[in-house]
Amino acid sequence: MIYTGKWKCFWSTNQKEDKIESPRFELVKSKAVDLLLELGINALPVKLDRIIEEFSDFISVFKWSEAKDILKTDDPLHLKQKNISGRALRIDDGCCSRYLVVYDDVGFSSPYKGKPSIMMQRWTVGHEFGHIFSNHLLGTDMLNREENSEYGILEIEANFFAAELFMPTGVYSNIIVPDSDFISLLSRVSIDASQRREWYLTFNHYNERDDLIFKQFFNFLNDDIKLVINEEPFHRNGLYYDFTHKCKNCGYIMIGNVYKYCIKCGSDYKSGKENKKYKNKNFYNGPFIQLPRKNKMCIICLKSSVSEDDKKYACGHPSNNVCSCGRRFGSEASYCSDCGQELPMKRINDMYIQRIEEINQYKYAISKSGYLLFDEWDYIRYKLGPTGLKLNYSVAFFDDFDVLHIITSFNTFSLSLDFIRTKTLIKKELEDSKIVYENVVFNDVKL
Repeated sequence: MIYTGKWKCFWSTNQKEDKIESPRFELVKSKAVDLLLELGINALPVKLDRIIEEFSDFISVFKWSEAKDILKTDDPLHLKQKNISGRALRIDDGCCSRYLVVYDDVGFSSPYKGKPSIMMQRWTVGHEFGHIFSNHLLGTDMLNREENSEYGILEIEANFFAAELFMPTGVYSNIIVPDSDFISLLSRVSIDASQRREWYLTFNHYNERDDLIFKQFFNFLNDDIKLVINEEPFHRNGLYYDFTHKCKNCGYIMIGNVYKYCIKCGSDYKSGKENKKYKNKNFYNGPFIQLPRKNKMCIICLKSSVSEDDKKYACGHPSNNVCSCGRRFGSEASYCSDCGQELPMKRINDMYIQRIEEINQYKYAISKSGYLLFDEWDYIRYKLGPTGLKLNYSVAFFDDFDVLHIITSFNTFSLSLDFIRTKTLIKKELEDSKIVYENVVFNDVKL
């Protein structure tokens, strides 16, 4: 049987492979990577409903409690009898194969009392998908421990498929991972699964296709991930904070010890309530992508030269953020959390916010004009390394004639030798993205 249609690449043979002597990790990984790339999945947690919907013509997925009514049986696929969390059945109707997946949503297979968690149910379905997409069911209708000598190896492969599907190597090898708890919450998997994945990532299993995954997830990792980890359920899980302080004036969340003032707007805080159970855990608020090593650079003028006393850049903007009371802060702070005074970076941060708002307004105007923003531009800037930081305030879009316009927001940069070198690097990255460099136009605007 060879499937026709857009998903035929996942089922290309009906011939059972020779005896499997050991887990085929690279093969199974490639199956999970293919699935993510083909579906264009670009955010975490991976939405299982999307995958189930895409393959609904070939795969039907039911909770055990629902399958009882649908299949008119007391124990669908004998899950309860065999005390297993899920199972996949291959149904051959003569012209092609279809699959039925049933998973425990009641708790008879769980080592813990009560209904299995959503994380456990997700993993079970991902595991059964591993059996299907890795062609484990060719030559049989269901896997049975008693009848299949390769059962243990196939179970390892199915678990590895689920791990790569929910926790892609291309994602977690390119971001700063605070701990396995972070992986668990972001990917919606169990702590045990995230700890195993964290251990796996200590080995170098990265390849070119992982880079495609990173590219596909880049915009999420660069921006939208902050929305996910700042959701209330993420905080309420209690894994990443001593105290949580939310400014009633601006909404900024501070994590850590007791703060008197908001570092963003300077307003008074009312201390958050201590969570003793997790008091030794610290919430990690970024950066998430492993940024290229760089010299200190002014975020406004984008110049890196610093004065002899290391207090100012050549442009006159401050390079350190130390309060008059002696406390040192990161560059994102505008006010001292102890005394409430303005910090040296306050004016710079205000200018930066204004610049970003102007860039966003420019992007909005481009979209309203019917032009298409170049989604890969931020990724290309990242791939340029420290050089890409000089394109921090820039926009790229296609016009009606498929010409790519790259707009920079500083007047003389495109005339400088530095930018000539940068254009050479940009050309290589654009070619990797299959963009014809001759159809690229560079422009400077003062935003």
